[in-house]
Amino acid sequence: VKPPTMVFPYFENFDSPAWLPGLGTPTSPGVFGSGDWVRNPEPVGTTGANTSIYVGKDLTPVEGTGPRWSRKNRGNYLYLGGPLGPATTAYLESTKCIDLSTATSPVLSFWYHSVGTGCGPIAVEYLPVGSNQWIPLSGSSLSMPFQTIETQDWQFHQVSLSLLVGQQVRLRISLSTNGTGVMYHTAIDELLIYNRPAADVGVTAITSPANTVSLTAPVGINVVVRNFGTAAQT
Repeated sequence: VKPPTMVFPYFENFDSPAWLPGLGTPTSPGVFGSGDWVRNPEPVGTTGANTSIYVGKDLTPVEGTGPRWSRKNRGNYLYLGGPLGPATTAYLESTKCIDLSTATSPVLSFWYHSVGTGCGPIAVEYLPVGSNQWIPLSGSSLSMPFQTIETQDWQFHQVSLSLLVGQQVRLRISLSTNGTGVMYHTAIDELLIYNRPAADVGVTAITSPANTVSLTAPVGINVVVRNFGTAAQT
């Protein structure tokens, strides 16, 4: 029997009306708006006995960790929430397979924000059809933290799925704490699974000016440009 699959290419930014941000507590972690994804584990108890994946919007409940807002400043994102405790991991898991049978150069990409001394690594794993063993994807792990304040720009991460071409697999993203404190609200946004094209260049951040400028006194703009494609660009 063919397992349920997600359409390839696939995009999720957690902003549809069905995704509802919560209050950042175990009893109000937010509502997942798609049957394609689940959090593992679910939040436990009224005070929080474990870390889990929460739906956020704007600031998280703990000052000094987590993003100020979503990747594009106006929607939702997912973040690691829960109690202070030992180093732990929670997962954003796909409930369906992504069908890579016709893929040629597939990648998984997402934006992440990680500020706080308690932030642990981010990683990606896959589960082949018929297996019960999740397998880490080589080169997918990121060591935290990267940002130093909540208002810093989100950063981009791209993971090759070329090893999985021809297969149907489930995917999951792990968010972890290092056990050193409550400052661990690592967040992700704008998840995309697609064939990486040869030519794909885009602006990822505007570095200056830092504030609004007057049209009567224009200034130059500095941006960060990233090559998202496979071919070198000049």
